[in-house]
Amino acid sequence: MSTENSLHLVPSYRAESTVATLTGTLTTAGYPELRDGVLKVATDAPESVVADIRGLEADDDLLPSVFAVIAARIRDWPGLPFAVVTDRADHVAALAARGVPVHPDVGAAERARIRPARRRAIQLLASSPGAPAAARAFVERTCALWSAREHLEDALLVATELVKNAILHTDSRPRLRLELRPGTLTVSVADDDPRQAVLLERPTERGLGLRLVAHTAHVWGCSRSWAGGKVVWAVLTPSRRRRPVTGEQADGHDAGNTVRCRATRPMNSRPPDARPSDHPHGPVLARGITLEPARRPASTLVTVTGELDLSGYGLLRDGLLEVAADGPPGLIADVGGLIIGELAPATVFPLVARRLGHWPGIPFAVVTRQRTHLRTFRHHGTDRHVAVHDDVETAERHQAIPARRSARQEFPRTVEAATLARGFLRECTTDWGVPELTYDGLLVVGELVDNALQHTRSAPDVRLDLRGKLLTIAVADENPRPAILLERPGLRDPGIGLQIVAQTARRWGSSSRWSGGKVVWATLGPAANP
Repeated sequence: MSTENSLHLVPSYRAESTVATLTGTLTTAGYPELRDGVLKVATDAPESVVADIRGLEADDDLLPSVFAVIAARIRDWPGLPFAVVTDRADHVAALAARGVPVHPDVGAAERARIRPARRRAIQLLASSPGAPAAARAFVERTCALWSAREHLEDALLVATELVKNAILHTDSRPRLRLELRPGTLTVSVADDDPRQAVLLERPTERGLGLRLVAHTAHVWGCSRSWAGGKVVWAVLTPSRRRRPVTGEQADGHDAGNTVRCRATRPMNSRPPDARPSDHPHGPVLARGITLEPARRPASTLVTVTGELDLSGYGLLRDGLLEVAADGPPGLIADVGGLIIGELAPATVFPLVARRLGHWPGIPFAVVTRQRTHLRTFRHHGTDRHVAVHDDVETAERHQAIPARRSARQEFPRTVEAATLARGFLRECTTDWGVPELTYDGLLVVGELVDNALQHTRSAPDVRLDLRGKLLTIAVADENPRPAILLERPGLRDPGIGLQIVAQTARRWGSSSRWSGGKVVWATLGPAANP
């Protein structure tokens, strides 16, 4: 790798490590090339990765930032030991302060590495319709050999979807690899096509495969290879399915070489060092970002602090959406204490605004006085899609809370719950003058309540919202596992209820709540079957 900024990367392969020798001058313009180059080398590395920067000139602030990001990415996947080699005292101090292992030479880096205990198995598959079945057989044999039955169900699902994705979108023979470490199993599929696998927003079940992977995995991503092509990978843990998959979801963020998505925290967790908050579940701290919600009379204010980088994109997006799922009249994100660099994904704020416009249909605004924030928002066009104000009071005065009618009722866990919910909906649509929404509403509320009774131990909590001619039906329960739409072969099979909801509603989804549990919702309109 070489760039017009005189930055060069040359990989070399040793018995104990793969060494990326970097020379030239690192500038802000060369930051992505250096990051992506080292990550590509790591994708092909068998044992460990060493970045030799003794011939690299770099800004004291830029150098530790890029290698801290690289170290975090490699730790997620491929999970190899990573170290930097330099003999400059100022570089050593700056890198060590960011937790990056530093050594004076390559030999010292190799001697100091900690080899993770792991087992690997690789299978080259045919590019044919029978490849997914062959992948499942390979996964089943390997998990049995490794006594890793706790990962089998998730591994079968993920391997199937990744292999199907490779066959559908590339002309390559999929290369399936399993890697077992204490507590985790990584499933990866390599192909020769360098185009990224990105999870896009889709209104139907088409493209559901990567959604299932994202929902099942602890963390997943797509990494380009130095040798060419890419690897789509997913890390599985025994505590599975913490992340919602909705009827329309955009979870991929193309971050240079690696597209990564991380599961949100379990709803009942709370960081040990979190500060008290007047919100039931307090703040959450992860990967350098803290979100602290506080209820106000006219809105819920989420104070966001820390540093936003590519790894925090998913946490910030999911955290704001979880707070909104608790049903505040409006949502305001105070980002005045958040560091937003020029490489940070500022597109997270328009995405949140668009999601909240679909459901729960509340206004969203951002508060900041920092000039660097305002310049970044103008550069990315964020301020064209999201209201940005100097203070919370101004944001509340300008928020346009839509005219709506709402009703809410909790029903007992009995066989009559769905019947009672349908009666509740019929009364509301009659009182609100929208009888044309009654039939579809009865169908949807009955299926959602039945789904809550069948798959949770909660009493279904039904909320109806009418905005103009749009009726939203939401059923909340205390189980954080998301409602997922799966392919079912027949009308008598279990799970047909959500298919009916998806076919009837304009939009539907399953959203985690900050206060715990989830909400499964569906929006109906006069033309409910577009």
